[in-house]
Amino acid sequence: MGQITKGAPGAGSAHPQGDGARATAAAVLEVLSQLPLSERLHVVATVVPEVVGQVVNRPADQDIQELWSALAPLEELVQRIRRLHRLKTLQGMWSDLEFNVTEQDIDEARHEAWANFPRADV
Repeated sequence: MGQITKGAPGAGSAHPQGDGARATAAAVLEVLSQLPLSERLHVVATVVPEVVGQVVNRPADQDIQELWSALAPLEELVQRIRRLHRLKTLQGMWSDLEFNVTEQDIDEARHEAWANFPRADV
């Protein structure tokens, strides 16, 4: 796999042709943005395990702080996805059940719950 560096869009080729050029992150992202979502996800699913392996097997003397700062946007994305998932889960928890709770139903439930309160045997 060719090396990728940070750079301005168009500053490098996403597919070096053996001419010694290095692809820039911006150029790769530019090409990636042109792919359909399913293909983008395929690229991510292919690249992430490889990158994780490189992080895990990195030389012991490599500065870990540089890697952590590079991972910050990914951590933010993971947190956003988790929040969205929780919201979707809470909002959609009962969406497949067809029932309607009316104000009267709630009032009846309250009345039943409080009818024997406080109990003398407790």
